[in-house]
Amino acid sequence: QTVSQETWDGLEVGNTLGDTNPVPGKKYWVVMNGGQILSTGTYGSVQISGDGTNVILGHGESGNSSSKVRFYRYNNGSWSENGDFSAYGHYVSMSNDGAVAFTISYQYQLSELNIFTRDDNGTWTKGADIQYTPIKIFPVAKRIIKDSYNNYYIATSSTNSVSVYPINTSNRNININNSSKPYNAAGSSYYSFTGNIQSIASTSDGKYLVVA
Repeated sequence: QTVSQETWDGLEVGNTLGDTNPVPGKKYWVVMNGGQILSTGTYGSVQISGDGTNVILGHGESGNSSSKVRFYRYNNGSWSENGDFSAYGHYVSMSNDGAVAFTISYQYQLSELNIFTRDDNGTWTKGADIQYTPIKIFPVAKRIIKDSYNNYYIATSSTNSVSVYPINTSNRNININNSSKPYNAAGSSYYSFTGNIQSIASTSDGKYLVVA
């Protein structure tokens, strides 16, 4: 953000590139008020909403009794916890609008997925444990996307293909046997990518996916 002279001395400003005073119009990385969310604990996966006000932290594999998933919200100048769940947080993902999230645990034979939704008051609710076999839905790349009709999906990759699973936000569930895949330009068959897919990105309206 841009920084005024009046607030320069009182802010934790990172990488000023030698500036001893703020340069008009120049943007700096600034620690948000109350920027530290946690002072203890180890969390291996984290995501933040598009506007930077909602965060999900995840920790733990299947069988780890200390596994935790926590949600935090930035409001009125400080961070506060607005969700604490016993769930496996090996991998976490949050939609761009910060309204839907999911967590995945990974074991070779059988693993678990949970979907969370946030209501208008900021309260998160956890869906039922969804059991699945890793080959079905545990690829390297995973992402929640939202289309222009307010529908949410989990987009995943498996080896050289992409699958998209609709999320039922009313009961926080998905049908892992019901997915769609991108067709090739002719529309006659599923598109097969060259090599393994390591990452998925999408536009904010969910209209376009980019894989790499």
